[in-house]
Amino acid sequence: MFKTINLIFSMLVLSLTFKISAETLPVIPAGCFDEAVFCTEAEVVNKVIDGREREVINVKVFMVASFSEFESVEDLLALFFDFNSWDEYANKEGSERIKFKGQTASQNLGSVVVNGIETQRHYAHYKIKSPIGYITVRAVGYYWMVEPFEGAEVSAQFENQTSGTFEIPSEGVLEGGEGFKYTAGNFHIRKDEENQEYVMYFNADVIPSITILPSVAKKPILGGFESILKGMFDL
Repeated sequence: MFKTINLIFSMLVLSLTFKISAETLPVIPAGCFDEAVFCTEAEVVNKVIDGREREVINVKVFMVASFSEFESVEDLLALFFDFNSWDEYANKEGSERIKFKGQTASQNLGSVVVNGIETQRHYAHYKIKSPIGYITVRAVGYYWMVEPFEGAEVSAQFENQTSGTFEIPSEGVLEGGEGFKYTAGNFHIRKDEENQEYVMYFNADVIPSITILPSVAKKPILGGFESILKGMFDL
């Protein structure tokens, strides 16, 4: 199964022709990997979305994995795109920070072509523990490969859909999305030949739907993504 997923995304990386101007990778904080194989950042920033300036929660997770643990960039990319396993990734840590809602709560809905670009679809249904109770999220995310950011071997972008009607197998109908008004970001893998490591970057902007101060929500939202990614790459 893993080899099949790996092959699919090896072909996807090679076949996509969508090109944009190379962008810059997020800056890794000083001392990030001194004592661990990952580090995180969360802050509240202003961002223009659909022509309006909005206050968003920006979260970043930086990770490293050795060449001896993974044979290739495609192996890591296949894990990221294995949407059927995101609930298992979250469960590995065993924390209460994020809980997927059952066996059908993380699904690969297959690919569609959007503006000529092959786009993978991910359905997720989970809850994030916050100081004011749980934030329940249901969303269909669209993920696609882009021109690698400067210094990266591969780069992917994603954005959750906030409109439309989705028939989710065993989960019923989803109208738009629930829990977050906006979720978009990117994921990158860079090779560090000197240290024989892969360096991974996860960067996301989020606007919660519920009334909660962004300064309060940023830590639990970061924690949810962190739990998934740590389980994904066995960090």
